[in-house]
Amino acid sequence: DRLAGMVWRDEAPASAVANLRSHVANLRRALGDRLIARPNAYELTLAPHELDVTEFQQLAGKGRTRLAAGDQVSAVESLRAALDCWRGAAGEGLPRGTALANRWASLDEQRLQVFEQLIEARLAFGEHLVLLPEIRRHVATHPLRERGWGQLMLALYRVGDVPAALTAYRDAHTALKEQLGIDPGEELARLHRAVLDRSPELAYVPPDTPITVLAPAPAAAPLVTVPREIPADLVTFVGRTTEVAEVVAAVTGAAP
Repeated sequence: DRLAGMVWRDEAPASAVANLRSHVANLRRALGDRLIARPNAYELTLAPHELDVTEFQQLAGKGRTRLAAGDQVSAVESLRAALDCWRGAAGEGLPRGTALANRWASLDEQRLQVFEQLIEARLAFGEHLVLLPEIRRHVATHPLRERGWGQLMLALYRVGDVPAALTAYRDAHTALKEQLGIDPGEELARLHRAVLDRSPELAYVPPDTPITVLAPAPAAAPLVTVPREIPADLVTFVGRTTEVAEVVAAVTGAAP
């Protein structure tokens, strides 16, 4: 009954059970005997790391933890691996409006958050110019994502395109006003004011330079006695007696 409620948007047809069994038969051809029939139910046996949703959520959690700890390098690796689990939108090609729609919407929201967290980590490395096309595509597809608009404004500002950063804010304001009837939130508005003021807080600050582990110094070579063949240092200045006398008289004389 739960499966039927998930699959059909409206009331399940009289043939729902037969249709479900037909779908399961097709799945079993791909999955083998790991899909087991139970009384009024089915059980799918999975090995560790086989379910992409679980993998995605675990990798995303690691990335967020590392990002919060300031470890952008590891955060980028984990967040990028999490996004690699995706192959299109959740539930792509399936009818909307079913009981699964909320589940798909939740997964898509998680994916968008991870994408924006990855952008944040990469911006911390100064990849502003490289990221501009990706961020533009992101806000074009999801124009109600204020965090994405803020990242676009920051990237544009840091590459020196202040007019484009202000235009991005105006575009965000228009999208939010037309589709939701609201103004941008305080965080985006504060960023807009900072761009107008060319606030120093928007300047890019590179992350701390990682500690370099130096290679051990080579073993000292055995001491070798070198003969002293250079003449000894002079202790007095000799020669040019007349010139030296003139210099001494000029320095010690009463007249400057």
